[in-house]
Amino acid sequence: ILEAGSGIGSSSDQLDITVTNLTATADADGMFIAESDAVVIGSMSVTANRVDTTASTATTDTAKTQEDLTTANGGAVVLTATGMTLGAGAAGNALTAAGAGNVLLSATAADMDINANVDAGSGHITLLATSGTLTQDADVITTLTGTIDAEASAITMNDAKSASTGSGNIRYKATNALTIGDISTIGDVSLIAASITDSGTTDIDVSADELRINVTGTGGVGTSSNHFETTVATLSADVKTDGLFITEADNLIINKLNDIAVNRIGVDAAVDSTPTDAAQEDLNSTGALVLSLTSGTLTINGGDDTAALSSSGDTLLKAAGSGNDIAINASISVGTGSLSLDSADEITLAADGDISTTTASESIDLLAGGNITMTDGAVIDANDGNVRLKSSATITLGSVNAGTGDITATATTSILDGGDAGVDLIGDEVRLTVGTDIGSTTNAVDTTIADLSARSTSGSIYLSESDGLNISEIAAISVNRVDTDATTDAEADNTTQE
Repeated sequence: ILEAGSGIGSSSDQLDITVTNLTATADADGMFIAESDAVVIGSMSVTANRVDTTASTATTDTAKTQEDLTTANGGAVVLTATGMTLGAGAAGNALTAAGAGNVLLSATAADMDINANVDAGSGHITLLATSGTLTQDADVITTLTGTIDAEASAITMNDAKSASTGSGNIRYKATNALTIGDISTIGDVSLIAASITDSGTTDIDVSADELRINVTGTGGVGTSSNHFETTVATLSADVKTDGLFITEADNLIINKLNDIAVNRIGVDAAVDSTPTDAAQEDLNSTGALVLSLTSGTLTINGGDDTAALSSSGDTLLKAAGSGNDIAINASISVGTGSLSLDSADEITLAADGDISTTTASESIDLLAGGNITMTDGAVIDANDGNVRLKSSATITLGSVNAGTGDITATATTSILDGGDAGVDLIGDEVRLTVGTDIGSTTNAVDTTIADLSARSTSGSIYLSESDGLNISEIAAISVNRVDTDATTDAEADNTTQE
């Protein structure tokens, strides 16, 4: 038990101890403690016999009960040990640094187990266990502009446990696996690990302005059965073969992020360095990619270039909820997989918003509750795979190229030509179904196809074919619709059309 009216140790000279259990309290001068072995923080009671003038030790006892690590009036907390376990007394916190005192907890050779809350007031928090596992079974809390910096060989944040601040940034970095409970700030968050998963289903995993994800191993983010859940404004992620599975609760922009920095606290309780993760852009996955919005509009931007998304597995972009759109402003490329875009309202492809697949057996599938609008110059390229466009309003075409594959397009109202930058429809068999018009008197839909079936319920059909054309019966054209678990279901029109 250590108790000081002002401070314990100093910023230039830590108090060296070799104990098994520790509790300490100090004031504004804080505590600076170096343990030579592993240590347990918790509640302790010590009773000592006081010897009086008669040399009797049984008549007067002095006792002391104290718990946790606490400072007042902005006092810092610095504790280094080979390993450490932070438990709690009756107060519930393992560490309380009232005010703006910075906190450094460093396990230099083994694990760090946080079993009760760490509260730094509004100070910066650094948690280091670079040779062991950081297990967080409690909350890590600061406020205002305080940052949280956690780095370990592996990090496990249990379900319903949080790391939170006001507007400060949060950075969790693990050499191996990183499991997230709940990270919350109105600032930015950076996650770096060999794999990143959700520890449970209780929480939103990350709430922030910008979220930067970088997977350094062969892993991914989330799983097909347990998506990583976010409420963020802007996202960039670079993941590997286990893929990316994210469910976002609101509007989301894929774009270039700012540099994300946190303050790393040294043994003197001052900011020793500012670990900074460089600006990152786009979504990249060498496996599957599923990004599903439960509400809000998804906007895909390219950052410094015109490329926004690259994946090597089945890919789904989904915007659910009434009135919510998908806006593709930079290119999407999918290798060894099919691509599905599913919007509750509109899908728009800007001139740079080309989408493509690179494997012939795969397909591209666009489903919109509103319009599908391709700006003149936008290209859908299925590399000899099938393409399906289905809109509950109007389809406006840029250039849709299925190569030797087939195309089916269905619109409740019309299918129109968006401009003259390219041939509107290129494929083998093409099936068009509308409520009113296909093309117009001044701008026919341009085609380079082999076989066609086109049907309008109450309008006209204007087509311009570049070569020979067969008007014939077209069987149902099937595509692979990607589900939120990255599996695919065959999706086809119900009947043959002629």
